[in-house]
Amino acid sequence: MDRRWIYFIFALFSSVPLSPAFPNLKLYSVLSPLGSSGHYLSETLEGIFTRRKRDVAPSGTQYTFDIEISFPNASLLNDLKQYIQSLSYPVALDSSMTTNITAINVTTGNFILGQYMFCSCENGYVWASDVCHKYTPCAGSSSPCTCISQTLPTGTYCQPKTYITIKMSLRINEDFTSNLLDRSSTKYKSYKSQLENAVCFPCLYLFNYTGSVVADYTITTDPVNTSVLQAANNDLVANLSKVFILATPAIQNIIEGQSNMSVLPAKVFVGDNLSLTCTVNSVSTNVLWYFNDSQKITSNALFQMTFTSTSDGSVSNLLIASVTSDYAGNYRCMFENSSTLYSVDTNITIASITMSGPDSVTVTCDNSDNILVTCSTDGDINSLSLTCSSDPNKGVFNRSQLCSTSTCWTYIVQASPDQCTDGSTATYSCTCFTSYGAKVSKAVSVTYSKPGLTLIPAAGTLSISEGQSIWLECKSSKDVPDIIWNFSGTINTTVQTTLFNYYASNSTSVLYIPSAVTSWQGNFYCSSESLKLQSTQKSVVVVKLIASSQIDINPVDTVYQSGTATKFSCCGSDMSGYTATLQIGVITTAMTLYGNCFNVTYNCANCGNYTASCTITNSLGGTVKSAPMKLTLRQQVEIKCGAPPGVGALGDIITVPCSSENINLTGNKSYTCTSTGWQAVVPDNCVLQVLNRLVSDVPSLTGPGGAEILPVYVANLSATVTAEKENITSSPSNIVTVVNILQQVTTTTQTVQPDVMQNFLTTVNVVVDDTSKNAWNNMNNRTDRGTQLLNSVEQFARKLQIDNGSISIINNSNVQLAGIIANSSRSYNESFNFSQGNNLTGSVLISKDSVSNMENNTNIITIAYATLKDILLNTSTKVVNGLVMTTVLSTQVPSNFKISMNFKKSNQTLNVPGCVFWNLETNNWDSTGCQGVNNAENVSCDCDHLTSFSILMSYKAVDSIILDYITYIGLAISIISLLICITIEGLIWKSVTKNKTSYMRHVCLVNIAVSLLIADIWFIIGSAISTLLKSDPLNTANSNACVSATFFTHFFYLSLFFWMLTMGLILFYRLVYVLHDMSKSRMMAIAFTMGYGCPLLISIITVAVTQPGRTYLNGNACWLNFSDSKAFIAFVLPALTIILVNFIILAVVIIKLLRPSVGDKPKKEDKSTLIHIGKSIAILTPLLGLTWGFGIATIIAPDALWVLGIFAALNSLQGLFILLFGCLLDKKVRDSLLSRFSLSRWSSQQTKSSHVTSSEIQISRGVFNIFAKKGKY
Repeated sequence: MDRRWIYFIFALFSSVPLSPAFPNLKLYSVLSPLGSSGHYLSETLEGIFTRRKRDVAPSGTQYTFDIEISFPNASLLNDLKQYIQSLSYPVALDSSMTTNITAINVTTGNFILGQYMFCSCENGYVWASDVCHKYTPCAGSSSPCTCISQTLPTGTYCQPKTYITIKMSLRINEDFTSNLLDRSSTKYKSYKSQLENAVCFPCLYLFNYTGSVVADYTITTDPVNTSVLQAANNDLVANLSKVFILATPAIQNIIEGQSNMSVLPAKVFVGDNLSLTCTVNSVSTNVLWYFNDSQKITSNALFQMTFTSTSDGSVSNLLIASVTSDYAGNYRCMFENSSTLYSVDTNITIASITMSGPDSVTVTCDNSDNILVTCSTDGDINSLSLTCSSDPNKGVFNRSQLCSTSTCWTYIVQASPDQCTDGSTATYSCTCFTSYGAKVSKAVSVTYSKPGLTLIPAAGTLSISEGQSIWLECKSSKDVPDIIWNFSGTINTTVQTTLFNYYASNSTSVLYIPSAVTSWQGNFYCSSESLKLQSTQKSVVVVKLIASSQIDINPVDTVYQSGTATKFSCCGSDMSGYTATLQIGVITTAMTLYGNCFNVTYNCANCGNYTASCTITNSLGGTVKSAPMKLTLRQQVEIKCGAPPGVGALGDIITVPCSSENINLTGNKSYTCTSTGWQAVVPDNCVLQVLNRLVSDVPSLTGPGGAEILPVYVANLSATVTAEKENITSSPSNIVTVVNILQQVTTTTQTVQPDVMQNFLTTVNVVVDDTSKNAWNNMNNRTDRGTQLLNSVEQFARKLQIDNGSISIINNSNVQLAGIIANSSRSYNESFNFSQGNNLTGSVLISKDSVSNMENNTNIITIAYATLKDILLNTSTKVVNGLVMTTVLSTQVPSNFKISMNFKKSNQTLNVPGCVFWNLETNNWDSTGCQGVNNAENVSCDCDHLTSFSILMSYKAVDSIILDYITYIGLAISIISLLICITIEGLIWKSVTKNKTSYMRHVCLVNIAVSLLIADIWFIIGSAISTLLKSDPLNTANSNACVSATFFTHFFYLSLFFWMLTMGLILFYRLVYVLHDMSKSRMMAIAFTMGYGCPLLISIITVAVTQPGRTYLNGNACWLNFSDSKAFIAFVLPALTIILVNFIILAVVIIKLLRPSVGDKPKKEDKSTLIHIGKSIAILTPLLGLTWGFGIATIIAPDALWVLGIFAALNSLQGLFILLFGCLLDKKVRDSLLSRFSLSRWSSQQTKSSHVTSSEIQISRGVFNIFAKKGKY
């Protein structure tokens, strides 16, 4: 759509002479009749002009045209309206822009819908009232005057909305009663209903007016003349006169806008004198004032009201003195004459004034601002003034100023040192006020003082017990953040900055020492370099008070007999200056000091089981209570264990001080009363006295000069730990004590020098020594302690100060350190080589890009541990297979960080790497953010964060479908063969066990079959569990199940070999010791002890020794470990030994059979049985030995598939070999089977049997040619 629509519209002005109106506009229009056929208008324009905007002169003639357009399609109307709305006015109609369209408004729309006609008004327009009431409104129309259902004559259009409102007041000549104020009362509702029915709209309200009832209401109508309005009022009065007695005049017009009201002051505050002046340009007979339209105001002590009326108008003034907040609201003034009320109202808000501030202020004469009072308001702050006057007048500089938020005034006093005398005072009277009577006052007492630093508390000496806190404040006269604290005592020093904080809000520095030691006894004072001042000194006395953990008690937990006295002791390293009492319930008994022990002997009659404790008191009355001492009563008949270490009944556990057995120890140890006497409970918590003294000295590091004491303390710790290495590495309690000391040293240290770091690492070197592994394994909370140690070293290293740009500490056998100050021009590359022990190496690389992103002067430090891999508890089935290397930065780790590490593998046969870090939150190895690559002898790791890293490795599983088929098919054949073998033995048992030798042979054979069968079943179970472990290696339940499967597999495979050994020994015994006859029961006892007892003992010892260190299993496979603990030897060594012994026995038997002695020849039946045994051993032993021999070959060549295939085939088919060579090739077994199942056909089988026997003999001769002389089996 374009401007042609506009020209088209004006072309329709057929009734308007266009030429006079638009002399410069030439329009030619050709209008086609608009019919229902849907033809569109056609138009011809002489030209299309280009519209331009320009300023239009205000002079000129304006025209308004009513245009009516008919459309065959209603959608064209919407297009037209949208186009008109998009225009920017004025719109030029000619090139000279002398004729413009200033506005186009669509007012009326007529629509024909079927047989119905709708004439609707556009938004902002309505039908005139005479049209609206004459015609029927459209159905569903929201307003009756916006749409009518009638076609109107041409030229009748909607008009702009021009409603007027007229307020009226109706008076009823009746006394106003109070129930008319209650909107819920019956009378109010009755009046309201009758009045609303009469006027057809709701009344506004009813109120008292000069003794009458008045109803105000509002009329909304078209502009009308006075006669029309008066006629409507006359009709209303006539209707209401039938119900009410109306006043004269009954209806008054309320005219608003012709009267004015002025308020003084414009901003009203509580306490102001408020003046309201109401004027009207009309003569009035009376004036009425209302508050909140319901309360009539009359003149009294609070309200003064005046009224003046002249021919020029009327004036009324309302004066309210000292207003309060209750006077805030609406005030209405109404001038009255016979028929009209002139009304005007205004809303009054009243703001409050608040004066705040202390009653007394200390003003420091240092030219600093001191606020005396603050005047605030919720109104206009600029309407208030704040002044203060002093007595006496000190002549100092005073001023009031707006607050920073501009919502209040403050009064400020500023004094210089030469304007005041220290300690002089003055009283300031301050007033916050307005010009109209509001004011608030406050008196403030001011004390002037010279500038300085003030200690709080200032008076007296502060006396505390050791372990209590010291709290001192240093208040400055002005904001000086350079306040420091100084100490003068055993050492004169500056207090470390970590112990005090400065608060600028009140210019105060607070010194807080949470746990004071005796070295803090002395004088404290604060000072400021900028003020060139220091405070007075505060004397602090710290009296020693032993810590509860340092009190050695005796007894600890013991048993006593009724009627016997018990000696109680509480000891410490230095107990001088204390008193002590023994408390047993409510009983308190004084204790006597002997040396460094408080002792008392007490007989607690009728106490039963009770608890006692020592209370130690120092000279200040500070107390500390020892750990409880528990005593259990036993009768004489119950006592089964005697002293030392005490008495007790069976099952009693007593705890005694370690010092009772070794004066060089502290701590406690426990004993259990058994039938054989007292048995020590392992482990104990005995700690070396020298370590305990170091523990008690740790708090001194938090005292004055802690930084100077630190090097001496750490050197002493290192020397002590090195000297006591054997005692420390063998005791979990001593290791825990050293680890705790290291942690406490770390937390109390701010900076670390290289020599201190050297001694610190020497101490760590002892704690993680190889000889400490057993102690770590027996330690409670081993994982937590390992994490504690690792974290302490890491935090201590972060505080290391590096001299000359780099540092290297590599003289320890178990832990080394290297580091540099970061330099953006080069990368970080450090290597570690532990030539002692396991000869492990490692290196760390941080690229130049990562180093350049670090903050300036950042320390990069790496600590490498050779033995920590065996100390940190590993809950996975993989093996920690290299160094543990910790890298730390002294600043924040930059973004996009990457660290590369290289680890030499401690076990080169492991080939599945996993780069991990020790997670200090989960206390376990975690691989998040790390990736690894396995090389020939090393593993390379890349990680995106810093902490302690290492490598977890396992053996590479051989994935071959051929091996899987060989294993599972072979096992199936083996299990079926073993079941057949056991079944055959059960069927023919009586017929083949007629003599002792044959009986024992078949006992061994059956147990060999049973052991192998159960071992194969557990092997299958272990394989299934191994599959689960591969998918979830950290699952504890699967790991425990794998341990069980490995144990039973190990046990039953060992049983297999030991029963073979038993069979060989029986053969040896029956051939060599012919004349010696052993009973069957005795032989059975020896056989079962050897067949199951020995394997069980070996299996239990193996799992007990290796499982605590997580080295029982071989990675994720449920079989014995052969890389770390060499648990596999517990199977291979017994098996190979048995094979060797069986070969020796076989050689002896063969020699014996070939050259028998005259008196040694056994009887014929036993000799036949022995030959069968020899054949079985000769066949079974090499076969079984060969299979496990190939098992060793798989370790040597783990990737050779042919080796693995032979091993899988021979090992899985063992059951078939036993069935063939131990059972079916035995002629007696076959004859017994034939005898049992083919008795009716025995004669027919003679020839076939003879043939088989002949063949068997030939086989026998081929395999065992040593039997050829006999010619038969």
